[in-house]
Amino acid sequence: NNAGITGTGTEDAPAELAGPELYEKVLATNVVGVARSTAAFLPLLVQHGRGARIVNIGSYFGEIAPGIGGLVPYVTSKHAVEGMSDGMRRTLSPQGVAVALIKPGDYESGMNSRTSASSDKSDLVGCMRDAVTHPRPQSRYYCGQVNGIPVAVLNRVLPIVPDWLRDVRGI
Repeated sequence: NNAGITGTGTEDAPAELAGPELYEKVLATNVVGVARSTAAFLPLLVQHGRGARIVNIGSYFGEIAPGIGGLVPYVTSKHAVEGMSDGMRRTLSPQGVAVALIKPGDYESGMNSRTSASSDKSDLVGCMRDAVTHPRPQSRYYCGQVNGIPVAVLNRVLPIVPDWLRDVRGI
């Protein structure tokens, strides 16, 4: 499941410009789209049993919420995909269906044109390959970097930093 739109081209806009319509649009694609595609294939996956898997593409924004106003709906959706993936994994495990979440870093794409974004996606492809083919896939794959910091470090360290300090720094 790889659904992702930011919903806006105004990533530097203040958060108050993101109204409920934008949240509905982004959540419909990034969260409900993942739920629908999973529901469509779930009977086949359960029938297959051991070795079946669901691989969801999240974001490092699933654990951190940077202070980028126009991206708040996108960040919200990636937090939801994170929770959905955890719930699916715990619910479907007894039926032999593994669920993995891939959390890419800052990669060049149609959604991300930042000059710091990496055009080399080989580690991301490696994470996807492992999530699909490994007999016991990890629950989370952290791929790539953000501003030179590995996503695995960023997503494990920032959640333990006090909110007041993260708020001051906008991370």
